Amino acid sequence: MEFNATFLVSIISFLVFMYIMNAIFYTPLTKIIDEREGIVHDNYEHSRKARHEAEKIAKDKEKRLTETAKQSRQIMVDKTNEANENYKNRVTDAKAKSNERVGVLKEELSRSENEAKEVLNSHVENLAQTIVNKVLEGGLHG
Repeated sequence: MEFNATFLVSIISFLVFMYIMNAIFYTPLTKIIDEREGIVHDNYEHSRKARHEAEKIAKDKEKRLTETAKQSRQIMVDKTNEANENYKNRVTDAKAKSNERVGVLKEELSRSENEAKEVLNSHVENLAQTIVNKVLEGGLHG
């Protein structure tokens, strides 16, 4: 093979063509590819951080829900105990008032019974006295 001016012109033309293609096509294409890789990398990092943050928020939410459920159960137990205690106190108070009222009524009944006995006794005495007087009068007249 012969190396002549045509070969030299072909090589120079090819090198010029490669330089022009590199300047017009490959460099901007490489730049766009690098930018897209950077965007993809940034998006990947952003999504990784967002996923990590979402997991953290989900764990925090679950923890708070668990604590809230525990607190609500404790409130229910406390309120139930409080209501039971209140019920017991009211029942005890009602029993005490009832017993007190029964005692007062028993005293009144006993007093009324004694008064009735006294009245009956005085009526019996009067009646006995009347009978005695009538018998005596009848015996004296008779």
